[in-house]
Amino acid sequence: RAETEQEMEEEEEEEAEGLMEAKFRYLQMQAKAEACTKFEDAFGRVLTDLSRENSVLRMGSYTQLVYRILLNRSIDYLDVLSVYEAALGQLQGLLASKETNKGYLINKVSIAKLELEGLLLVVQPLVENVLSKLPAIVEATTEKDLLPSRVCRHHKFDMANNFKEFLVGSQTLISLCKNLADEYDRKSKDQVNNILNALTMIMFVILPLQILTGLYGMNFKHMPELEWAYGYHYFFVLALCVTSMTACLVLGVYKASIP
Repeated sequence: RAETEQEMEEEEEEEAEGLMEAKFRYLQMQAKAEACTKFEDAFGRVLTDLSRENSVLRMGSYTQLVYRILLNRSIDYLDVLSVYEAALGQLQGLLASKETNKGYLINKVSIAKLELEGLLLVVQPLVENVLSKLPAIVEATTEKDLLPSRVCRHHKFDMANNFKEFLVGSQTLISLCKNLADEYDRKSKDQVNNILNALTMIMFVILPLQILTGLYGMNFKHMPELEWAYGYHYFFVLALCVTSMTACLVLGVYKASIP
């Protein structure tokens, strides 16, 4: 039992070290991504639209351009969310299978959870502090501004739906990651408890044999059983009977404890 508990503690320490390493690697990747990100990479769609001669963005004002940038960002976040959803679905399937290296899969789930929480910390303030302050209707001062005004109104509606879908979806995936990690911990603890219970039952079954062995192993001068012609055989018969009775008792208690 002591060796099993020690192995359990070692596995928990390895999982904690793996999680810390995953967090550190995620922070490194995030810093590297922020350092390498360029304006052209982040706003490629907008620049592509602006490069077209008949682009709608060229017909509008800077307000329409801002709305279009935010709309493209919301679409990008939904694409990222769909990738995480597919990856977590695959990890969930591997965890449900007979995969041996489940600790590695749980580390992947923990990394995905950290990344989703990071995205949520970025998007949620944007929705609360920026999107809520954008006017739902852009006033058209001239006839030329009628089309950009309608476009901005549609962009605002699409943005609100996209960001709402992203917030709900990201929180759902974060909850899924937590549930997968909790289920893995519960199964690991149940497995260790089953091993400990099996060892306890074995020790309880062989306890009478140990008592008899210790009793007849005492060096007293006068022990009548030592002078019996078949005392050696009687000992094994007695040990087998007592052990069988104890095993039956343990089995009955075990079946009675099962609901």
